[in-house]
Amino acid sequence: MQEKIYRFIQSHLGHVILAFALYCLFIVVVLFSLKFFAPKQGINGFADGFSVGLDEQDIEATTKSLLRPIKLAIIVVGMGLSDKDTLRAVEELPEEISFAFSPYTKKMEHWLSESRRLRHELLLEVPMEPHGYPDNDPGPISLLTRYSDAGNVEMLKDIMRRANGYDGVITWMGGKFMSSTSNIRPIFEYLTGTKLLFLNTVSQETPQTLANMAKKMNVPYLQTQFVLDDVATREAILLKLNMMEKSARIGSGHAIAIVQPYPITIEVLQEWGKTLKEKNITLVPITTIAE
Repeated sequence: MQEKIYRFIQSHLGHVILAFALYCLFIVVVLFSLKFFAPKQGINGFADGFSVGLDEQDIEATTKSLLRPIKLAIIVVGMGLSDKDTLRAVEELPEEISFAFSPYTKKMEHWLSESRRLRHELLLEVPMEPHGYPDNDPGPISLLTRYSDAGNVEMLKDIMRRANGYDGVITWMGGKFMSSTSNIRPIFEYLTGTKLLFLNTVSQETPQTLANMAKKMNVPYLQTQFVLDDVATREAILLKLNMMEKSARIGSGHAIAIVQPYPITIEVLQEWGKTLKEKNITLVPITTIAE
């Protein structure tokens, strides 16, 4: 009998059954140990002061660390044309958002003073000839292609005299005027040495050409990439903001957009601003991008 048992144990089938029996015994011992010796707080209690897993704050911090930090600048254009819209923008938008005032603003000094008091950076709009002029008319104080270089510089001086204490100028309309470097060269020459930023809102076929010209003339120059509320609905604005964020993350690390002082735009920007910290986004005044 003992010989038969010995032969069975030595056989392949005996090895398998013996190994399975030992495995079952090991499982029983482990379960018994966990039941009678594990701490009451569960598996996390095996490590004093250490918690297995991540809480919500840990997850938020980890997610944020994986997002590339970016800087975004938003400029509200058309300021000063509507007292109601201008007042709401000045009072409700954060100081990191910059304002661009129209030269047709009737209460220029009042609005500039209020904006500066609340620490907003300021730009002055320079109306320029668009495509489709004169049906598409930028108004009586505009830079036009039919004027001489000297005539456009004098017009620019007249526009710039309408305000003071601003940080730069920004194009308003101007698709046709900005399409030729010969039109803009005398403007850059006049701005040389003023340290005023030139912000171009016109899409360029060769954007680097104007940037290089401005650099040679020592004129701080930036180009906007987005109009956030050309379709003024909540969904469309949020979509453009998302596109702006993605563009900055995969590109230069920053992006620039313009908006109108529409009530829906101000409302969406306020809501969106509450999400910036968790997304590693810094909203900055426009001159910060130029530095």
